[in-house]
Amino acid sequence: MNRYLRVIVIIITLHIFETFGSDCPIGWHHFYRSCYMFSNDAYDWLLAESSCRAHDARLVEIESQEQYNYLVNSTLLIGADVDYWIGGRDDVTEGIWKWAFSNRNFSYIAWGPGEPNSYHEHENCLVTADKYHWLWDDRRCSESHNFICERKYPESVIESIPLVPSIVG
Repeated sequence: MNRYLRVIVIIITLHIFETFGSDCPIGWHHFYRSCYMFSNDAYDWLLAESSCRAHDARLVEIESQEQYNYLVNSTLLIGADVDYWIGGRDDVTEGIWKWAFSNRNFSYIAWGPGEPNSYHEHENCLVTADKYHWLWDDRRCSESHNFICERKYPESVIESIPLVPSIVG
């Protein structure tokens, strides 16, 4: 009986991933309730954000360890040794970091050693830094870096996902 339930759960799980995956644009990657695009182009922070918005997305806002782990693992699979802009800024109030799109304070942080250091008080934008093994580093917004866009799933897609029963034992 236990083996039968496992087979059913695997089939349902594969169906869920197939359903989610079909709603990400080509070249985007799915995780949880979002699609992610890792750019091959390097822009300053504002142009990176504009590029994301042109795709009905935004610079990624990292809200959990699981999301951070997914993004780091994806970056490692891509194999690019570059820094990626993400959606954090502290240009409104120095030292108060917020996600630019949602204007929320960080609920999860992953700063590199000695960061943020606001070098000469002009580093107001956020990257995942290759030199820190993808921990965060504050940088000048005018620098050019690759970037990660996040596009949330429409609620209608999320609501259509079947519930997966949990298996005990």
